[in-house]
Amino acid sequence: MRRTSPGLPTYRRRAQRAGGARAMRRANAQLAALLLARTEQLSVLTRHLIAVSEDEKARLARELHDELGALLTVIDMDLQNVLQQLRAREPTLVRLLERARGQVLQTLALKRRIVDNLHPSMLDHLGLRAALQHYCHEFCSISALACRCELDPTADWLPPGAAMAVFRIVQEALTNVARHSGARRVVVRLRRGAAGLHLHVDDDGVGIADSALAAAQSYGLLGMRERALLLGASLCIARKADGQGTGIDVMIPMPERRAAAGSEQGGASTVRRRAADAGIRSSRSGSTRRPGAPGPGGPGS
Repeated sequence: MRRTSPGLPTYRRRAQRAGGARAMRRANAQLAALLLARTEQLSVLTRHLIAVSEDEKARLARELHDELGALLTVIDMDLQNVLQQLRAREPTLVRLLERARGQVLQTLALKRRIVDNLHPSMLDHLGLRAALQHYCHEFCSISALACRCELDPTADWLPPGAAMAVFRIVQEALTNVARHSGARRVVVRLRRGAAGLHLHVDDDGVGIADSALAAAQSYGLLGMRERALLLGASLCIARKADGQGTGIDVMIPMPERRAAAGSEQGGASTVRRRAADAGIRSSRSGSTRRPGAPGPGGPGS
């Protein structure tokens, strides 16, 4: 192989450098595409794992509520019957049975708390606002922290998956406040803005350390970030400017309700058009029903 001589013309040296730069750009582009593909795969896997986890929690909550709850209720009823029969004759046994019944009732209350932590049924039946208010109330009673909720009614417009993600973010945020902050007060605020919903959780504790924000073992913070990413939201966790407490901000994009209402009206119009078309086809096929007479499923059926 012939060596490049020191006297190689300048344009050839420039061509060699340009070729090397093009090869480097191609390699960087390939690495960037590979990184993007791997990131997308991890995002898909994360969404799948979160969905599977929530489904499993919902299944466990149903089983605990239906099976364990029913068994404990039957035990409580049997104890009440025995207590009524023995109350006048066996006061010593009655005291023991009343203590046993008290433990059964405590177990029922514990079961309800476990079921709510696994899958908040109130979220399905009453919406995000009611579920957050109930959880904050329970959080106050257990942690002895003063918790104030300021929740916009538009929070209930979120679809179920997004509402669950917001609920889990608030749940993890309050858990971190109770465990690490040493706070006395915490505020949960959810308001509608021009870009969507703004979730803000604020406490008056010692403030989060920079090392905790960057720690790979901060699984709670990582979970909050992943859920925010799945919402297409931005999440910011930082010590407040005065150093007293931590602020968590999540900006959740949210479509205009009028668009949703328009789609509902469009869907209703489609249904009406299909019903009218079906009526026309029915009349053309030889139906003998008088116009305006009630058909199957109408009045009188």
